[in-house]
Amino acid sequence: MADKVEPENEPVEPVSPFATPDVISDHDPSEEPVHHESLSLGGKLAWLTVAIVMTAMITLTAFSRSSEETRTEATASDLFPVQLQGRTLVGQKSFTGGGSSTATASTTDDEEKDTDRDDAKKKPSGAAIPEALNDGTYEQRLCYVLLVNENFGPDEATQKLIELDEAAADADFELSDDQTRLRNIVATLLESYQQNDFDPAAVSDEDRDFLKAKLGWIGELALVPEGTRNTETRKELLSDATWSMGLMMGFMALVLLTLMAGVAMAAVYSVLFATRRLTPKFQTRGSSLNIYIETFALWMVFFFVGPQLTALAIQFSGIELTGNADMLISIGFFFGSLIVLVYPVLRGISFKQVCSDIGWKGKGGFVDLLVSPLNYIAGTPLMLLGLFCVLLLTLVASLMTEPKPFGTGAAAGHPIQDIFAGGQWWNIIYVVVMACVAAPIVEETMFRGVLYRHLRELSGDWARWGSVIFSAVFNGLIFAAIHPQGFVAIPLLTALAISFSLAREWRDSLIAPMVMHAINNGTVTTFMLLMMM
Repeated sequence: MADKVEPENEPVEPVSPFATPDVISDHDPSEEPVHHESLSLGGKLAWLTVAIVMTAMITLTAFSRSSEETRTEATASDLFPVQLQGRTLVGQKSFTGGGSSTATASTTDDEEKDTDRDDAKKKPSGAAIPEALNDGTYEQRLCYVLLVNENFGPDEATQKLIELDEAAADADFELSDDQTRLRNIVATLLESYQQNDFDPAAVSDEDRDFLKAKLGWIGELALVPEGTRNTETRKELLSDATWSMGLMMGFMALVLLTLMAGVAMAAVYSVLFATRRLTPKFQTRGSSLNIYIETFALWMVFFFVGPQLTALAIQFSGIELTGNADMLISIGFFFGSLIVLVYPVLRGISFKQVCSDIGWKGKGGFVDLLVSPLNYIAGTPLMLLGLFCVLLLTLVASLMTEPKPFGTGAAAGHPIQDIFAGGQWWNIIYVVVMACVAAPIVEETMFRGVLYRHLRELSGDWARWGSVIFSAVFNGLIFAAIHPQGFVAIPLLTALAISFSLAREWRDSLIAPMVMHAINNGTVTTFMLLMMM
């Protein structure tokens, strides 16, 4: 009996990631390439619907931000970034030894107060206040004046207040009643501090409460300058400032380390995929692409039009929402929008197949959980590129538009700033639930699940990675455009979405994108909450 001859192993030619589907596919290489259906009339109408809803959302956002630019009275949300920066600057001064002296354990309370008041007669010194803060709304500019008082004393702060008056006169800016009241309170405080009266009786309790309500933490600090008898309150506020500075420095260090690790992780992933030690698990089926874009279009209508119609119905019905009913309705709409996943089932796709198509898979979930933080870190270089584009767009926008004097401006922001600025515990819980739970589940299901499936099927006859790049970028642009942060934030949000899509392509599951989304939102939310503490 002849010995069985084993065929010699021939060297395998390296395969380019941009090879056509008959060279590389998700299936066995011997299989015929999958041929994909084309976009039907229903699919085209669905895309038209998506475009109309997107245009409406972008227009509404642009109109809202345009009206914000012309608003000349600041809200707590408008001053939120200024408050954070002010706390950091004052914290830097306190941390480096500026500010009121701290008594030793053997110093009596009376001796400590006398020491503080003697120190207050000396000219304070602290971190330079960025001139950029001396811009925007009248309230923000008053915050700048008070920060100058804290770091450089009432003489320089009074000069800045005079310059502010001159700037308002030159711009023919007419102060509102509240702004006039704020200006007079600040002027009274500075005049008293110049006379070494650090607890002026000329400012009533009502005015003190008004200053704190309008200017927040900076207003509170202005009422207890160096030399005040109210040393305990001042110590608490300076402790808040030191905490904010330490937290900011720690956060920046964490971002830098994460970015360095991200560059390394991205390089490792690139090598592993190039050498095919890691392979993407996503598979196209060649069908159902029209059903999924129709599903996504239904979701867009339900998610964005539904709440508007509900609000109008409540308004015309005369129903008054009490307590936090509006937040509960918002959460209900968010999760309830997933009801559109019934549509593909009604169109003849089994629910099991729908779950498989959109990435609702439990198999391999433990591995997905483990690699999710690594995936997020690997995406940080892409996010840095997106952030650079945001800064560039902001600069271009500022050069192309002439801002309204003493207007709020059009910096990228998010509505949650209003909620955080309010400070109520229920509002904070609402933000945490929406940002860290609802958004990762619902948005990843619809964007990286339903829409990404459609886009990959639509471009399935292309080279694989050409299809992946098209699907990830187009998906990311739609994802970014419908968010309320405005036009300038689109590059950063798109970069985030692309990293989520690449994780979806690799794992063929939504677990990794959902966890990555939660990590991102959770990090930002936690940072903002800690800065408020």
